[in-house]
Amino acid sequence: MHLLRCLVVPYDNLALASALRSPVFACSNEHLTLLAGSGHPNHWRERLAKLATTLPEHHPLARAHHLIERWSRVADTIPLHDLLDRIYSEGNVITRYVSSSPSHLQIRVQSNLRRFLQLALEVDHGRYPSLSRFLNRVPLLADEDRYALADLTSSNRSHVHIMTIHAVKGLEKPVVFLVDAMRNYRGRNAGLQTLIDWPVESARPRHLHLIGKNEDLDSTSRQILDRTSAAAQRKETNLLYVALTRAKHALFISACEPGRRTSRGWYHYIEKRIKLMMADNNRALSGLDIRLTADHAGGGVVIEQGVAPAALDRLDLPGEPADEVIDPALAKPLKHDQGSALISPSTVGKLQNTDIAEPAGPVGPAHVRGIVIHRMLRLLTSNIDRTSVEEHLHFEFQDTLSKLSFGTYWREACAIIGHPEFKPFFDPREYEEARNEMPILFRHKGKNVYSAVDRLVIRKNEICILDYKTHDVRYEEAVATADTFYGQMHLYATGIRKLWPTHKLLVLLLFTALPTIVDISTAIESEKDCTTALSDTPP
Repeated sequence: MHLLRCLVVPYDNLALASALRSPVFACSNEHLTLLAGSGHPNHWRERLAKLATTLPEHHPLARAHHLIERWSRVADTIPLHDLLDRIYSEGNVITRYVSSSPSHLQIRVQSNLRRFLQLALEVDHGRYPSLSRFLNRVPLLADEDRYALADLTSSNRSHVHIMTIHAVKGLEKPVVFLVDAMRNYRGRNAGLQTLIDWPVESARPRHLHLIGKNEDLDSTSRQILDRTSAAAQRKETNLLYVALTRAKHALFISACEPGRRTSRGWYHYIEKRIKLMMADNNRALSGLDIRLTADHAGGGVVIEQGVAPAALDRLDLPGEPADEVIDPALAKPLKHDQGSALISPSTVGKLQNTDIAEPAGPVGPAHVRGIVIHRMLRLLTSNIDRTSVEEHLHFEFQDTLSKLSFGTYWREACAIIGHPEFKPFFDPREYEEARNEMPILFRHKGKNVYSAVDRLVIRKNEICILDYKTHDVRYEEAVATADTFYGQMHLYATGIRKLWPTHKLLVLLLFTALPTIVDISTAIESEKDCTTALSDTPP
């Protein structure tokens, strides 16, 4: 679990330390002391990478770095089960765990490890769950398995799961026994109680004192206790519902009569309702067959529910029923709706009175530069401190960029955020709200337009659309080429205007390499210069 967490959260030092000490890597306390004392940086994952370059290849820390980095590169590109299968194989996981376990636990260890691999196919029915989703679900699935995994040497060995009702939430089994159903849940809190009346909307309790015998209660305390009892009864009823709905085919409810007839618990609750059903002359309408039974061990009730024999016979017939009629409309191909195609503003060329051209998307280093700087500007305008942002981005792009390129782009992005002329767009004191990469989807001239605005700044009577342009150009080139983005920005403005129709609209291009802002609001607002005609051919 901690090893997988390292692949999701690379800066989790505790998870990394736990994984290193596990049999997968078999690092000793001395190895961890060496790693802890290696100094800067603060995160152990980076320390491990730095330290591994100075160690022999067979060293446990060097081996750990090599494997963790290899698994990290594929963690989000292959299905979870395939990732675990690769970890088990390349890390020799089962053999290493078994060899480090006492002989009497080795079978259990193997069973647990194989079961953990199998869980990857059970979470979301194997539909490619993310690592985070899997790590959150495993503890719940482990509750189901914790008894079955113990001392089971084969998958076909007979065994019984004994579980609490809380642990079986979300599970179903063919046969379920609800035992000891006459236990009085109201007696679980017997003895001196603390009476607390603390509404969820209040900052502090309204009442707090100890209560003794019922006959000594005042009227206020009795009302509070009645409300508490009602809430407890609702909770017990919900828990009973969970218990009664876990069985797929058969549910057995058993109990022993208590010595004192003060309360007969859930059994009485169920028995009372069964008697009401038996007294109902229309119970057959529900498909229930209720019969009383009696033997030397005592009495009981059998309730059966199922489909009529005729329906069962029909289900057993091979193929489709002869009288089944298929709607002819289901055999016709669906008509393709050209209007359902999505238009991306970023693919739209210069606005003219003709159809919109579709230039080829950027490729190569310029494309990588754009992705990185956009990502940096987004995180720098979040609530995360700059040091953490730099560390996170450095790890994110370490396989894509050299340290020199990363430093260049980082300084460029930081210069944008700190530029005094851009303060109205990045200083929270200058606006009411700002949103990064805000998605928009709207209908325009028979087409669906979908995209995301790089940054939207919202003021009382003004909306500013800020689009980052990472082209490495001079100022004259920026101004001269600004009109090539009119088509894209016009569609942005059209979508935003639908959301804030009464606000003044500013449409700005921010060239990050200069840095400078080119205001094209006037051109966008001029309908005679900005008439858009979308072609009938979807991009």
